[in-house]
Amino acid sequence: MPVRDEEKTARLFQEIREAGLDALVCRLSENVLTLSGYFPNIGQSFAVATKSREISVIAPEQEAPWFQEGYQDETRTFRGIWQVQHPPAEEGIAEAFRDLARDKKLNRARIGYEGSFEFVAPQMLAAECNVPGEPFRRMLRGVFPDAEFIDATLVLDRVRARKSARDVNRLRLACEVAAFCYEALVDAASAGKTDAEAAAAAEQAAYARGVGHKGIKVARAYAQVASGSLTGGWNMYLPSTQKRIEPGDMVLMELGLMVDGYWTDLTRSFVIGRANAEQAEVWETQQAALRAVLEAIRPGAVGAEVDRVGRTRLGKYAPYLHHHIGHGLGVKYHEPIPALNPRSTHVLEAGHYVAVEPGIFLPGRFGVRNEENAVVTDRGAEVLTSLVPTVLEVQ
Repeated sequence: MPVRDEEKTARLFQEIREAGLDALVCRLSENVLTLSGYFPNIGQSFAVATKSREISVIAPEQEAPWFQEGYQDETRTFRGIWQVQHPPAEEGIAEAFRDLARDKKLNRARIGYEGSFEFVAPQMLAAECNVPGEPFRRMLRGVFPDAEFIDATLVLDRVRARKSARDVNRLRLACEVAAFCYEALVDAASAGKTDAEAAAAAEQAAYARGVGHKGIKVARAYAQVASGSLTGGWNMYLPSTQKRIEPGDMVLMELGLMVDGYWTDLTRSFVIGRANAEQAEVWETQQAALRAVLEAIRPGAVGAEVDRVGRTRLGKYAPYLHHHIGHGLGVKYHEPIPALNPRSTHVLEAGHYVAVEPGIFLPGRFGVRNEENAVVTDRGAEVLTSLVPTVLEVQ
């Protein structure tokens, strides 16, 4: 069994104690990973942390190759996922929870649960997300009839916001795989190729080169590529199209990439061939804003102040940025803490991990966004995506 992430679990148990909880019950795979270090495959696994500093996992028995990677104190298994020769999985899950409630003396407990998660990250099997709906809550109420249930979403958000050294090592791996995707994009984004073909090459590289790299078990990429005038309207994750890339086009790739449950969020822009004067000016302005934001990131900085630094540096192009300057990420593509936007009151802390993404989108012409992911340290921002090149022109 791997060694427990003491840095993270210390914060977890502190948050549980400060919230007055006896236990925290999680079903979302992103939170099972947060509590136990185990990243579920099919998404029908559970993690329970108690104020007595114990972590339990309830998982399908066939997921042993994965839950053995976790650092939980115990694992209780059940049978029956999609296998008709066994009783329904719901029966085994409920029985495991009843046994746990008895053993941990949780029948009259204050129990935290994932009450307000609406944007969720996929488990290993990304085609279907399993979420804690009313059937799960009904099962919990049946297992813990005398318990008080507390929405612990903010508890989980705070625990997830500050990355441990173990987390940072895994985020570095995700950034290394993002570099593979970028290399594949540059190779594929030649004149005559379509945006969709370039996006497919980037996604394929994550799977083909990411799996097995330094022990990575699962790597999946979600790329959107736009070229030419389409980049000027790029704002809300436009799907890649059959537009053909032409010499002189600006090409923009937005890449969400997951490695063993940890996410990187990367954007890169470049010109096919030689940039014209306007493209070069916009590029340099965006880069200057990006550098200014990174320099403003430090413990104690307020999210709205950091956002303002970036918009100020964009100068005359500030009206052409239609989204935030940045956001948190980690075990999800977009984490709520910390937010870097005009209304954010979040105070940055060492261990926060942020995507910084000022952009300039000129409608009908072209757009530029280059994005970096950085961990907040006592010395400022440490950029983990710096190993992914940022270039203006691709010949």
